Amino acid sequence: MNPPPGPRPLLGLMSTWVYALLPANLVPAIIGRLVGELGVSLEVAGATATAMTIANGAAVLGARRLVERGHRPATARVGVAVLVGASVVGALFPEPAVVMAAIVVGGLGSGLVIAAATAAVAASEDPDRATTLVIIVNRVVVAAAFLLLPLAGGGMRELLLLLAAPGVIAFLGAAWLQPPPAAPAADPASGAPRSPRPNRVAWALALAFALWTVTDEGVYGMLEILIRTNAPETGDGLLSLMFAASVFAGLAGAVCVPLLHRFFSRPLLLAVFLGVSAVAKLVISAGSGAVPLAVGGIVWGFAFGALIPLVFGLAARLAADGSASVLANGTYVVGVALGPLVATQLAAVGGTGALAAVLTAVAVAAGSAVVVAAVRAEKAETRPAPPAPQHPEEIAP
Repeated sequence: MNPPPGPRPLLGLMSTWVYALLPANLVPAIIGRLVGELGVSLEVAGATATAMTIANGAAVLGARRLVERGHRPATARVGVAVLVGASVVGALFPEPAVVMAAIVVGGLGSGLVIAAATAAVAASEDPDRATTLVIIVNRVVVAAAFLLLPLAGGGMRELLLLLAAPGVIAFLGAAWLQPPPAAPAADPASGAPRSPRPNRVAWALALAFALWTVTDEGVYGMLEILIRTNAPETGDGLLSLMFAASVFAGLAGAVCVPLLHRFFSRPLLLAVFLGVSAVAKLVISAGSGAVPLAVGGIVWGFAFGALIPLVFGLAARLAADGSASVLANGTYVVGVALGPLVATQLAAVGGTGALAAVLTAVAVAAGSAVVVAAVRAEKAETRPAPPAPQHPEEIAP
């Protein structure tokens, strides 16, 4: 089966992958409305967000073998249907138990879509470019969601309907997800064939970035709570603008990365942006006042937008059948799942001081491991292939 011609594969990626990321992108809004509107405790709200993303990660990793062999459009469509259905049920019956169940089930559907889309990106001619374009569109959509939510009423019902509405586009776009290549594709950067299976570098990259993501999503999931606690003068309108600014900064980061990558190596860019992100998260978790928190959120957003295509683009290039890409995204979602739980428990037990100290230490260790994995991957890409063995008759006696 030949891949669809023209821009349709890229449109399929953007419509499905962008949509599937929305539940995780809107975790701060979900936690904030569970606590502020439905009266759920902060710990229970964090556990709900964690359960949603654990279901998401389990679905990504559970569907890995299925999407490696194909079945990508069907898998994505099932996931879209589950996410849309759960969101609609939660909007129709906005009771705490129903909403929390709908959020968790929606995470399961989202994971199926992510598995299909991230496997398909490895079949594209240039995984780095495809990943960057998806992240750019994602940042635009998330920023628009944060801006539209207050205009639509701002409640949990509106949030769930906002999650359901783009499902129609994702369902249609799933038809254009590319199948696995018949033969290993050549890497556009090195010209060497991409490995058909993930190797130790792929596993190291996936696990290190998952640990890093615990710190990222821990701060991000707590962002609304931290702003309301440490900058109580911030109103709902300003809060939405701060979120939107952070997301638009991520858009700027994703746009800048391809330009920077022409002049600087991937490991160097990763080291810089991981360091900038760690400092920004420290400011967010330990700072006070609207201005430091807003600046920290913008800087963190820029670094996040730059890091995602750098890491996921590398993962997509490590295995031609998409298995390394799905592995990286699945473990990333596990990190997303654990982040809010870890952060809410740290904040509840030790306050923002403990939150800042622990997450910064973990970020430094995990970020260093990500850079080391990228260096090893780069060395493997530039290593010349071994010569083909000679036939016996070609060997001189």
